[in-house]
Amino acid sequence: MMERRGSPRRTLPYVRSGVLEVDGRSHIVAITDLSAEGAFLSARLEIASGAVLRLRLIMPNDSRQIAADCELVWRNERFDPETGRPAGLAVRFRGVEGQARETLDTCANQLFRPDVPGRLDYRILERQAIDPAELTLLSQGGWELAAALPSAAGVQLILLRRP
Repeated sequence: MMERRGSPRRTLPYVRSGVLEVDGRSHIVAITDLSAEGAFLSARLEIASGAVLRLRLIMPNDSRQIAADCELVWRNERFDPETGRPAGLAVRFRGVEGQARETLDTCANQLFRPDVPGRLDYRILERQAIDPAELTLLSQGGWELAAALPSAAGVQLILLRRP
C-alpha cells in the first residue's frame, strides 16, 4: 500500500481514548495512531457519506483539549488479512492550524512511539469456530495464533505479528 501521509504517523504505546462526534452524536473511540494531519481510530461506527465529524482528545502532556473537524478517509469493518488493513476508521483533520496543529505535531512526535522493530501488532477475532483455512490465510500475512479462548460467540482468537 502506497504511503500518502505528509507527516509521520506515530503508534501509541498504550490505548488513548477520544470522543468522535458524528452529526451531533458522541462516540468514545480508541486512538491508535496520530499525526498532525489525521488519526486512526479503533471503532466500528456506521458513518454516512458526508457526515460531519469532530474528534476531541485530551493532550497528555498538558491536559488541554484539542477538537478537530475531520473527514472520513476510509473505514474497514473487519481486519483484512490480505492487505493487513485493520478494523477501524481513518480520519483526516480539516482546518487545524496554528497552535492546535503545533500541539498535535508535538504530541505525535514526543509522546507516541514510531513503529519500531521488535514491536508486536495484535488482533482479536471473534468466531463461531476455528477455521483452519482462515488461520492459514492469516499466517501468510505474518500472523501467528497466540491463544484461542472460549467466548459468547464461540471462540476468541488472539493473533500476534511482528510488523
